Amino acid sequence: MEKLNKFNDLQSKFQKADQFFQQGNYDGASEIYLSLIDTPLAPFAYYRLAHIANNTKDPVTAKSLYNKALDLKPDICKYLPGDENHPNRDYVYKGKKNEIPLDSCPLCGKKGEPYWCYFLLEQGSAHVQQYNPVRTWVYCDVCHHLYAEEFPIQEAIKINPKTATANKPLGMKTTPILFAFYSEVLTKISNLTEGNELLEIGVGGSECALAALEMGFDVFGVDIAEENVLQAQKYGIKAEVHDVMNFEPNKKWDIIIMGDVIEHVGDPVACIEKVRNLLNENGVLWLSTPNFDGSFSRFAGHNDPMRREGSHKNYFSRDSLLSLLQRFDFVPVDYRISSHYNGSMEIISVLKEGI
Repeated sequence: MEKLNKFNDLQSKFQKADQFFQQGNYDGASEIYLSLIDTPLAPFAYYRLAHIANNTKDPVTAKSLYNKALDLKPDICKYLPGDENHPNRDYVYKGKKNEIPLDSCPLCGKKGEPYWCYFLLEQGSAHVQQYNPVRTWVYCDVCHHLYAEEFPIQEAIKINPKTATANKPLGMKTTPILFAFYSEVLTKISNLTEGNELLEIGVGGSECALAALEMGFDVFGVDIAEENVLQAQKYGIKAEVHDVMNFEPNKKWDIIIMGDVIEHVGDPVACIEKVRNLLNENGVLWLSTPNFDGSFSRFAGHNDPMRREGSHKNYFSRDSLLSLLQRFDFVPVDYRISSHYNGSMEIISVLKEGI
């Protein structure tokens, strides 16, 4: 009975600290959490102290504290507050995965400074389980750019097309409401070029490719994920499995669509150079990607889900993306906040070689 009363007392202290934490009283919360690090509640105290360290701009300490929590309680996700049906409830930490460390900014080579640190498993999708659970974002003050301290190693998924069902489609879910969205994008692009040959890098759910076909474009798509390509082919879209960095076609295109792809790329400079070489003179590039400095991220703060997206290697700002495009002779002609994804920006650029 005495042990039960003692544990109940510890829980009451933890709940009080959580109240302070939710109120933003980090000093009061930290004092109580620190008093619990020699108790059975230590992993949860370290977990909360990690949040506080990140929220008070100390991502290095946050990373250390998150890792302490995981070392002490590998199945900590099972006990965290929130939805009992959260897809990561079953996660058990089994040690650090092999990821690629990056010592400098991929845009300019300058050594950046740790900026944020997050526990990825809070993200509401099971796919983050394939990455290390703690992600540090590093900031380059030259480029106004964020990059992952360690880059996840991604592999294309191979599937059996016979296993596809209505509830489990071949690839990414196709969202018909997006046909009209891409129709507007393509209408703007058609006013900038007389060409109609379009390459989509990352066909995803095929919404853009399907809209482009209806609007009379000659469409070809590439995607690193085989299941997305198989689905596109099922819709009658010409598509092949390629990593764009290893894509060596014998032709060029008038238009390239690259929606929410560049944040997944380890070397964005080489990627944009590659895209430039795939475009005809005066070709048009439409590109979208999350903006860590945009209106949505400023509004959402630490609740911005893109800060916990494990598959992302780069997190652009408007400045870092425009600067990268201009380095390769792209002239931005349209910038807007995406109506598709909260927190993303969309840029239409025209290639003007030799300017």
